[in-house]
Amino acid sequence: MSRFGVWIHPEAARVDAWGELCISTVPDLLACVRRAVDERPDDPLVVDLRRVWFCDLAGLRAAWWIQDLGRSAGTEVEVRDSAAIRHVAGLAGHVRAARIA
Repeated sequence: MSRFGVWIHPEAARVDAWGELCISTVPDLLACVRRAVDERPDDPLVVDLRRVWFCDLAGLRAAWWIQDLGRSAGTEVEVRDSAAIRHVAGLAGHVRAARIA
């Protein structure tokens, strides 16, 4: 059984993902986001990651990349993150601050 899933809504510009967003599952998420943008380039896209319960640094980078993809494609993208993603982002911020100091 997979510990990650991603689904593109057939009638809305929306991608839902759940489970463990990590280096091995990021390609599945990014492929779905690219497909959703290609299929509905003029519609704002919602990427709902609120049911992601684990995230590593690759998953965090993917969430940031999704926002960049929207800007470069001229598509408005809203990423709804989870507590797990916010936790990793906070840790990354602390590491960055410690290296600068």
